[in-house]
Amino acid sequence: MRIRISSLVIVSLLALVSCKTPSREGDLRGSLPAADVQGYHYASADDGNVATESLVNPAMVDLTPLAKGTTNAVVGYKRIHDRKANTTHTYKTEARIAGNDVTLVVTDTASNEAVLNIKFPEAQPHAADGQFNTIGECLADFFCRNGSALQCEANRTCRDQFWAVICCLKSGLCVSVHGVVHPNTLRCQILSQVVDFQGLVLTQ
Repeated sequence: MRIRISSLVIVSLLALVSCKTPSREGDLRGSLPAADVQGYHYASADDGNVATESLVNPAMVDLTPLAKGTTNAVVGYKRIHDRKANTTHTYKTEARIAGNDVTLVVTDTASNEAVLNIKFPEAQPHAADGQFNTIGECLADFFCRNGSALQCEANRTCRDQFWAVICCLKSGLCVSVHGVVHPNTLRCQILSQVVDFQGLVLTQ
């Protein structure tokens, strides 16, 4: 009888612990329609003054090419809570595509007003065609050659730097990849409203 009671107590305690395990994803995911952010990658940061949460489209994390003919793609969502100003804003980042023109638009979800509307530079071929096995290899080489200059300019101007490159792989696939480099120095105490992502990939 004692063994049965002990087993029952252990099972009950495990069930209680399981029920009381808190969600580690803050409030952002719960504030958005579940269908809109299913499978999105979650990240958060908190420096004591400002807390941020973000949800990023997995295609922009895994560098998955979007289908040809795509004209609009949600990159992700970002919530910024400023404790000193006692403000909280949620922003939606999306890409609008018209031919070779790709524009990044950031909208305040509360007011539905655009706070950023900027066109990416025209994508240029990187290195020799068919040199890379993967898009990741192409981007690693691109940033090895250009990353320092982009980061330097972001820190000099305290502004996001937008880049675009064409990667052609050994498989014959050619894609354009579009992304953002944020300032990362103490002098640039500006928190970007643009969600962090690896790259927007479009099939050529």
